[in-house]
Amino acid sequence: MGKRWLKWLWLLTLTAVCLSCTSHEEIPATAVPLPTITPSPTPCDETVGQVQKLTFENNTYLPTEVNVYLPPCYEVRPNAHYPVLYMLHGSGLDQNIWLELGIAEEADRLISEEAIEPLIIVMPPSLSFGPKFDAFMVDELIPTIDEQFRTQAGQNGRWLAGMSFGATLVIRVGLQHADLFGKLGILSVSYIGISNEDAANWLDALAPEELPEFMLDVGESDSLLQRHHGNFIQLLEERNIPHDSFIRPGGHTLPYWERNVGSYLQWFAGP
Repeated sequence: MGKRWLKWLWLLTLTAVCLSCTSHEEIPATAVPLPTITPSPTPCDETVGQVQKLTFENNTYLPTEVNVYLPPCYEVRPNAHYPVLYMLHGSGLDQNIWLELGIAEEADRLISEEAIEPLIIVMPPSLSFGPKFDAFMVDELIPTIDEQFRTQAGQNGRWLAGMSFGATLVIRVGLQHADLFGKLGILSVSYIGISNEDAANWLDALAPEELPEFMLDVGESDSLLQRHHGNFIQLLEERNIPHDSFIRPGGHTLPYWERNVGSYLQWFAGP
């Protein structure tokens, strides 16, 4: 009995030693990602934006006053950044015309209806037929707006539109500086100071991926429908460049642009 008991004791001890030597691979704990919390926008019940006036004293251009529309709740939400639409006027008009046509009220209405995203609208004077306006726009106006306001600085957050002669500037500035603008709105275009050949050369200088989005609009009784508007449409179609084209009732008149200003805003800033 004594020897048998010692034998069993020896076997139990050996088993315990072997079990203690068995390696156990540690299984690393799986990290559980924490949910991303998106802060809710600061509550705001404003429904009316504000218009500020900026005065530029510069060597490129005459002393210049620029109107800037800021959307409702701009001051209440200091972390929000907004796309910018630059709206150019026609010959014989000034930077106040888009305000007189109701662009601020239309923006307020469409933003409150959630038909467009909140945006900043910049309305400069565009009196010069020469290259001075181009330099003012590119070298002074855009950098100043991006510095003083909370913009979505970059091509996709910067848009350019204009009526009549302003549409000529959109073609001239927008195509020669296509890296600055993601969308161009060419409204009732009147070629002044440029030719169809100029526009063709500017288009041909751009690779397909460098082209902005195009929207063209004209009244069905506008005398420029078959000429300047039609010429630019043909240039785009010959190059298979996508574009949106609208022909609506009306002519080359202020009431026409006033009726359609909401449609312009929806094309740029709508869903």
